[in-house]
Amino acid sequence: MPNETTMTIDERRKYLLIMHQRYVLAARPVRSQLLDEMLQVTALHRKSLLRLLNGELTRQPRTHERTRTYGGPVEAALRVIAESFDYLCAERLTPNLGWMAR
Repeated sequence: MPNETTMTIDERRKYLLIMHQRYVLAARPVRSQLLDEMLQVTALHRKSLLRLLNGELTRQPRTHERTRTYGGPVEAALRVIAESFDYLCAERLTPNLGWMAR
């Protein structure tokens, strides 16, 4: 699927919530047809759809925040580079990081 037509996670969950009601009330042959339809719409695998339909469809909040990716030395170097460029915005600073770090 092209990027313009892919569903976001929230859109996918809304769709599955609607389809869940139909899936639960349907007979077995109809369930297979509904799964085929959901496969094409969501671009998920059949087992992933079954797991989502049989589980909890509401999204759970994060239990803890992500940690930092880089340590102190990298932050110190970025601080020096940003100061030397007079605190440029990130879009202009990013292409110049390579040669400035050297």
